[in-house]
Amino acid sequence: MHSRNGFSERDQRELLRIRRLLHRTAEPAFNEHRTGQIVEETLRGLGLEVSRAAGTGVVGLLRGGTAEGPTVAIRADMDALPVAEQTGVEWASETPGVMHACGHDAHMAMVLGAAMVLAPMACQLRGNVKFIFQPAEEVAGGAEPMLNQGVMDDPSVDMVFAMHVSPDYPVGSIAVAPGYATAAQDRFILEIRGRGGHAAFPHLCVDALAAACEFVTGLQHVVSRGLDPQEPAIVHVGTLHAGEAFNIVAGSARLSASVRTLSDAARTRVEQLIRGRVEALCAVTGITADLEYLHSCPSVINTPEAVEVACSAAERALGKGSVKRPVGPSMVGEDFAYFARHAPGALIWIGARPEQGEVYPLHHPRFLVPDATILAGVAVWRQIALSLCGSS
Repeated sequence: MHSRNGFSERDQRELLRIRRLLHRTAEPAFNEHRTGQIVEETLRGLGLEVSRAAGTGVVGLLRGGTAEGPTVAIRADMDALPVAEQTGVEWASETPGVMHACGHDAHMAMVLGAAMVLAPMACQLRGNVKFIFQPAEEVAGGAEPMLNQGVMDDPSVDMVFAMHVSPDYPVGSIAVAPGYATAAQDRFILEIRGRGGHAAFPHLCVDALAAACEFVTGLQHVVSRGLDPQEPAIVHVGTLHAGEAFNIVAGSARLSASVRTLSDAARTRVEQLIRGRVEALCAVTGITADLEYLHSCPSVINTPEAVEVACSAAERALGKGSVKRPVGPSMVGEDFAYFARHAPGALIWIGARPEQGEVYPLHHPRFLVPDATILAGVAVWRQIALSLCGSS
């Protein structure tokens, strides 16, 4: 008997077994050695062409029976988080202090399930399907090396998709919309040098701590006064370290901050404003400073044509009413952005809210993706591939 997602009950059991194995094997960024081995062995067992990229990354290529046709890519992330698991399941992570708290085990299982469903249909497909398993998403370091090594080429990818679980939506639904899906994610470190001394003689000192506090307060104006009010952006100072004793003027200070923006223009503007405030701080307070501004992944921009494919596929796979519209772009970062800027693409949120019990957010030590979400994801992936590469 086959279910709506094209899976036999036997194949479903096998996929869920693999999912549990991946969950137990949780490995951090660029250390997904056993994880990559499990993925590679599964893809080779299905008869796919398999290659490695970015060290621990894996790419499986399913060639259709007719070469003339599009190449569609679906991407899953592989790495786990430095979180000690508290789910209580028998198949909990066996790696101390590391777990799949962001659902990447489910992402991999859904894409492997798609390969399991589509491989027997290869002769009926026009074009190709690439299954991309990317390392190091959590540190935004795996996508660029994969692209630099040509994973979107030979054959060239015409449309690319990724799916991310979300407890904000019920199982059996997806959420996707054209335009910005996630934010660009940057950060900076500011080292401030003043001149320390006795608190009784502040006029003989240059107070690095006071300068740091003035800078943090002034940063609140970067977004509120430097950008269009309709342009989403976040500048968040996460750490500030200065001083050694209550009666000593701090001679140095160090702070770090996160910057999140949607548009490329806002990203550039915020950096300019922050650099300008550092220069002004030096001029006004007498401190000297070093600013290290670190760029990470850009924002994910969903293209209308890819979103239309995803919505139509989900309606067919999961039924009417299964497609939700996100409330708005998420300000999280996702380095799928690099893939989506290489070819038309879409990042799809898939529902992972359990029907019963407490709902935990992503990155929580008790977060766990329901099995039903994985089977729903396979159904959507299958339908996306068939809508683009199915025989006419």
